Amino acid sequence: MKARTLTVLIIVLLVLVGVIWLTERSAKDPLDMLSSGDSVLGEFDANQIVRVKTIAVNQTNEISQKDVWVSSSLYEYPIDFNKLQREIVKLTDLKVGQIIHGGTETLSEFGLSLEANNDERLDLYLYDKEENKLAQITFGKSRFSEAGGRGNFPQGQYIRANDGPVILVDESFIAFPKTAQEWLDQNLLSINVADLTAITVSSGSDAYTLSVKSANTYVINDLKADEEIQTTEASRLARSFQNLQFVSVADPSKKDLGFDQPDSIAIQTKEGFTYTLLVSEKDEKNNAYVRIRVDYEQPATPTEEEVALTIPEDPVVPEDSKTEEGKEEDASAKKTREEKIQEAYQLKLSAYKKKCAEDKEQAQAENKTFSPWTYTLPNLTVDSITLAREKLVKKKEREEEEVGGEPAS
Repeated sequence: MKARTLTVLIIVLLVLVGVIWLTERSAKDPLDMLSSGDSVLGEFDANQIVRVKTIAVNQTNEISQKDVWVSSSLYEYPIDFNKLQREIVKLTDLKVGQIIHGGTETLSEFGLSLEANNDERLDLYLYDKEENKLAQITFGKSRFSEAGGRGNFPQGQYIRANDGPVILVDESFIAFPKTAQEWLDQNLLSINVADLTAITVSSGSDAYTLSVKSANTYVINDLKADEEIQTTEASRLARSFQNLQFVSVADPSKKDLGFDQPDSIAIQTKEGFTYTLLVSEKDEKNNAYVRIRVDYEQPATPTEEEVALTIPEDPVVPEDSKTEEGKEEDASAKKTREEKIQEAYQLKLSAYKKKCAEDKEQAQAENKTFSPWTYTLPNLTVDSITLAREKLVKKKEREEEEVGGEPAS
C-alpha cells in the first residue's frame, strides 16, 4: 500500500473517530450536564411566553395572551393574571434539588410515564409568539416525608424538563391550575353588609325588600302586626354577597337560556350602586345561569346647611378684654364662621363630585366586565340569595300573663 493511500485512510479513520466521539458526547446522559442548585430551565425568558398548554387526566387546557390573558378553552374568558404570574415566577426560580440516576428508565415509579395513573401528573408546554416551544415540563408524584402520620406533608415533587433526567425539586406544583376554571378569579361580588342599604328579591310569586339598617338590624316591607323578622336568616341573606363565587361561564353563543322571565335580586349600596342579578334556568350540572347589571345613581349633593352643623359657633370674647393689637388681628386675620362654612362646603362639594365621577366610571367598567357573560352559580348559592320571605319572618309568640294560674283577661 502506498504511503499516500495509508495517510488518507488514517485521516478518514481519525475523522470517523471524531464523529463518533461527538455523537456520543451529544447523546451523553443529561445527568452529566446538571447538578444540584442549577436552574431547571436554564436560560429562560418568561417574557416570551404567549401561550400555555396543560394536559392533565386526559384534559387539555390552554390560556393565551390577547389584549389580556384569556382562557382559550373557556370562550376566551379573562383569567386571573396573578395566578399565572405566581406559577411562572416559581418555574423561573426552580432549582435542581436532586437528580435521580436511572429515573428515565422507571418513569412510572415517579408518576412521569404516559401511562401514569395519578392525579398529580401534569404536562406543561410554554410557547412564544412564533409558536416555538420554549419549555416542556412533566410534573409527577410528590415526595412525602417518611415519618408518616398526621404530619405527612409533601416535601418536593418529581419532575422532568425538556426530556431531561428525572429531578426532585423542593417546590410543589400540586396546585398548578389543571382545569379552565382553576385559572379564573371566581369571585363575582364582594359587598360588605356595612355597605348595604337594601336587598330586593323577586322569585316567582315571592317578592320583598329587606332594608339593612346595621349588621344586626333589618326591616322587611309589609310586615304584618303578628309577624317579626328572623334576624339570623336576614343576616345570612345579607352576608351572601360578601364573597359571591361563580363556577364557570356559559357559551356566549347560546342565546336561549331562559331569561325571558328570570328571578331577580337587586342589591343596593350606600354609595349609590345597584347590582341586579337575573337568575334563569339550570344547566346540566344543576348550576343556575346568572347575569349581572350594574346601575349607579349618585347620592344627594351635600348642602351648606349640613356642613354648617359641623362648624362650631365662634366664642364670644368681651371687647373690653381685648387689646388694641388683638382687635386689629381679629379684624384682619380671623375667619368668620360663615367663611369657615363656605370653605368647608367647597372642599366637601369638590370631594363629592370627584367621588361621583369615580363611582360612575367604576359602574361603567363593571358593566363592561359583566355584560358579555352569563355565569353559572351553584344551586345552593342561588337558594341562599333568593331566600323565601317565609324564612325571613315568623309569627310572634303570644305572651300571656298569668294571674293566679289563669291567663289575664
